Formats: sequence, C-alpha cells, structure tokens
Amino acid sequence: MDRIPISTSTGSSHHLSPEQAGAMATAVAAHALVLTHLSVVGPTAAVEPTLLSRARSTFVGPVTVARDLSRFCLDSKNGAASARSVYKAN
Repeated sequence: MDRIPISTSTGSSHHLSPEQAGAMATAVAAHALVLTHLSVVGPTAAVEPTLLSRARSTFVGPVTVARDLSRFCLDSKNGAASARSVYKAN
C-alpha cells in the first residue's frame, strides 16, 4: 500500500499538528478530542489511523477524526463531556 504523506509540520502558525492538538486537549483537561479542518493529501479515511495514533501520543481520552458533514453532540454528565459522531454515510 502506498504511504500517504501527513505533514509533521503544520505549515502555518495557525494550525496544529495532531500531536499539538492532543497536547492542548491534555493541557485543558478535555474529556474528548475531535480533529477537524484537516490538511492531508488523499482521502481522510486513508490517513485516519495515523492521525488518531499521532493525537493519542499526547492525549489519552477519546479521539475522533471529523469528516465532511459530520455532526457531533456534546453531552455533559457528571462533569465529563464526550463527543460522538452522528454522521450517516449515504
């Protein structure tokens, strides 16, 4: 399988790498992380495992990669928030 490149640099001071997003989520004690506004080459599904792995290297909570038209519900129970995708593929 061909490797799809995922930048280790954000290419901009206005974007975060998956590791940086995970570190920020950890720093603010987030209960879940949703990666959005992705800068990847190729289909998101092909790079999703790598994005998840990279974010999980700095964040231990649930991590989700958003896709076009994804919708998320944020539930707060006992002070803990969680995100779940309600995206339905056609």
